[in-house]
Amino acid sequence: MKKIFLLSIIIILFNSEKIICQWRTIDTKIEEQMIDVSFPDSTSGWIISDFEIFYSNDSGENWIKQSTPSDSVRFMKVYFKSNEKGFIIGRDGLILRTTNRGKNWISIDANINEAYKLADISFIDENEGWIVGSIETGNLFGKGFLLHTLDGGATWSKREDISEAIRFSSIKFMNNEVGWLLGAYGLDNFDDTFVYKTIDGGENWTQIGTIKNILQNNISWASGDTLWSSGFEFAISIDNGVKWDNDYSFLCEGVDSINGYFNFFIDLLQLDSKNGFAVVSKLITGGNKTFLYRTFNAGDNWCLEDVPDGFEPIGINTIGKYFYAIGKNGKSITSIPKVVGIEQDIISLPTEFHLYNNYPNPFNPSTIISFDLITTKWIKLDIYDSNGRLIKELVSGSLAPGRHTISWDGTNNNSFKVSSGIYYYRLQSINNSQTKKALLLR
Repeated sequence: MKKIFLLSIIIILFNSEKIICQWRTIDTKIEEQMIDVSFPDSTSGWIISDFEIFYSNDSGENWIKQSTPSDSVRFMKVYFKSNEKGFIIGRDGLILRTTNRGKNWISIDANINEAYKLADISFIDENEGWIVGSIETGNLFGKGFLLHTLDGGATWSKREDISEAIRFSSIKFMNNEVGWLLGAYGLDNFDDTFVYKTIDGGENWTQIGTIKNILQNNISWASGDTLWSSGFEFAISIDNGVKWDNDYSFLCEGVDSINGYFNFFIDLLQLDSKNGFAVVSKLITGGNKTFLYRTFNAGDNWCLEDVPDGFEPIGINTIGKYFYAIGKNGKSITSIPKVVGIEQDIISLPTEFHLYNNYPNPFNPSTIISFDLITTKWIKLDIYDSNGRLIKELVSGSLAPGRHTISWDGTNNNSFKVSSGIYYYRLQSINNSQTKKALLLR
């Protein structure tokens, strides 16, 4: 009997009706309670706890702790626009920035003090970004503010002129001109939430809508005129944020899988105008528990996702074309297929270092790249343009022997779509290198 490595089967269907995933558990070995996760590409990821930062270069299979500045305070959110440049924001005006995958995290002085609680961050492009939050102590208690950068987050300017007493909780941009901002006067779950919109890149903000009697803390956009919002309820707008509807149900095919009440949407992942995931906290017998739900009809119905027993989610993020959710007690789940050992008589390990032709080729929007390793090796898999410039780093790390498969979605390291043309993908180890050609047709 020979031990070999095969890819386990996973089904992911992207269409107008359903998203179907098979999940498996990962023990991150992170002892602190995880609170947020960010994957800017299909291999590089970051998780934060209240005071610690963890990095993975193998799609979330293994995590290592990164060093943090000694003056760090409680973290709230981690955000990476590319796999090199990222931010962590938090309480007491905390902004941490890295430009080298977290090898060094630098505290940024944005001319704010410990009264400033930072809630959300969003970048329009590589250089221009926004942070929103509220002042939590002193004479300006409850006042919202915006921080704005034009140099990739090295320096920030402050704006407090949008509203007199609105706490800002979430910001999202559709493009360089159009964006939305959420705010509310108080902290009661029945407070109105106000929706602001800019059409000039954040120079001017106008209140365009109100989510009545619901305190929300998250706004998202994925396509078209449809916006989603979450917090104490789920709400949807189909007219760019003017009118909002919160008529949704946890009934899926006539069945409510969880008997509970006082629903709070901890996290929301909108994939397009109809499909998405939500992490929901419910008050049930014995206390609060969290559950992973999905919708395939724009939130009319939220169906309980079939996850491994005992998993309680905290947050969810995309990881390439797959999904990764962090949970309690150091557990995560992923929909990425795993290389697993199976006893077989007729199949053996690869006998050579080999890079296969991508499929499909030509391709649009994505293609699959496979390669064989005969021993555990440190490897790099990179995409280059016809001029030899590095476009995308797909893999960088140590992988087990066997066949490995990864998808390239036609984006660069900054997550922007690249143009049509010939691209080269190169697989490198210490002793070997192979290159093949791919044709992208937009």
